[in-house]
Amino acid sequence: MLRYLLEKEFKQIRRDRFMPKIIFIIPIMQLIILPFAANFEMRNINLSIVDNDHSVTSMQLVDKVLSSGSLRRGADLGGEQ
Repeated sequence: MLRYLLEKEFKQIRRDRFMPKIIFIIPIMQLIILPFAANFEMRNINLSIVDNDHSVTSMQLVDKVLSSGSLRRGADLGGEQ
């Protein structure tokens, strides 16, 4: 059954002169245009911190994580500092 369906579709593609152009041109255009439109850089992400330890080591860890520049300190949860 799948074989007949594939044969029918390929016959239809061969009959239509416009279809092969669409099949090749649109993906090529997407490969050219989309890399300029898409940006996967993450910036200004709010980070909520739960620090129940309040030790020097945990504060150093928080400072190290926030020093990347892409994360911002959000709400402090779970205790007083």
